[in-house]
Amino acid sequence: MTSDLDRARARAEASDPASAPGVRAEVWLELAELEPAFKHRGAEAARALDRATALLATESDPARELRAALRGAQLALIADDAARARELAELALVCARRADDVAAGLAADALLLRARLLAGELDACREQLQALARELLQQVTPAPPLQQVSASRAELQLALAAAELHLVDGDFAAAAERYQSALDALPRRGRDALVDEEFQALQGVALTAQLGRRPGRAAEHLRRLLELTVRYQAARDELDARLALGNTLVSLGKLPEARRQLDRARALAGTAGGVDERLLAASSAALAALHARDFAVALDRAYEALRHAGRGKRDVTAYVAAISLIASIHVARENFAEAYLALANGAAALRHVVGPVAAALLEVEVDALREQLGHDRFEQMCADILAQRQAGQRRS
Repeated sequence: MTSDLDRARARAEASDPASAPGVRAEVWLELAELEPAFKHRGAEAARALDRATALLATESDPARELRAALRGAQLALIADDAARARELAELALVCARRADDVAAGLAADALLLRARLLAGELDACREQLQALARELLQQVTPAPPLQQVSASRAELQLALAAAELHLVDGDFAAAAERYQSALDALPRRGRDALVDEEFQALQGVALTAQLGRRPGRAAEHLRRLLELTVRYQAARDELDARLALGNTLVSLGKLPEARRQLDRARALAGTAGGVDERLLAASSAALAALHARDFAVALDRAYEALRHAGRGKRDVTAYVAAISLIASIHVARENFAEAYLALANGAAALRHVVGPVAAALLEVEVDALREQLGHDRFEQMCADILAQRQAGQRRS
């Protein structure tokens, strides 16, 4: 079934350069409004919006300028650019007042509120949120489709702002309720235009469920989040969703599904992520295999993480975490000598490349292993390792 987004993409691809600027601006503006940004794919919507904005600069079109400002503010929020989001939300608010578009004005106010919240203006945001919520309750959703979208956006953005304020205050139950209210308020039709709000609400519900120690509920919403990223072919966001879902499933003990999700994440990280994402995916897959007591796979994934972490020891913390993971896998299979060698060799490498302070991070774990085994057993293990090494040297 062809979606609104598919049709908008087709119209943009087939747009006639000889047609009037206003006609072409509408085509690109519609695409900018429908193209999801999520967290990592905002460039596509931004490019369409840039095309629309350039065309709008050639002739005055207040209604389209209002829509462009609203979408621009939303994209800036997604990119965590509070100053730009505020600037564009204020512009949208002025345009909405001139057009006497109450729904768009509320949407602009809601985006402005979230921009101020992102900038840390918490007390002012609390007052503004109460006023906007009262104003929204007094409004009746208007008939024209674009105004319906603006009214829905205002309601959803206000719910997201309220949830974010509750998170800042540490009230996770109230935040979860507001995120859920955003999901419940999504209209059945026209959801392509509000998919970014849906994405953020699903992220919020999953996060608050995890904070509230409800991993089953978190997994349920992470699956829905994953479906969105797959539907819109957002590989980088899909990677994040699979990592989050996989780790949540590990905590639930659903290891076969967890391992499938994390192996898919590893594959995605190879093409859609950087070194940090590859390291995280490999480490998570190693932990899932460890929980399943598949030690061979766990070690393979852990050494994969070490290869990513150890490139020039660029990140001591990541390198130490990978070595510790390898050692913990050996300890789990009661191969204490291999655990000791992994820690000792890792500490020696850090001492040589970074310095003694970094090496001490792994030497602490050697001390913990000594305490776990007991002094006599630990010393005998070290003596055995030395004897095996000396025997090997004589043979060579």
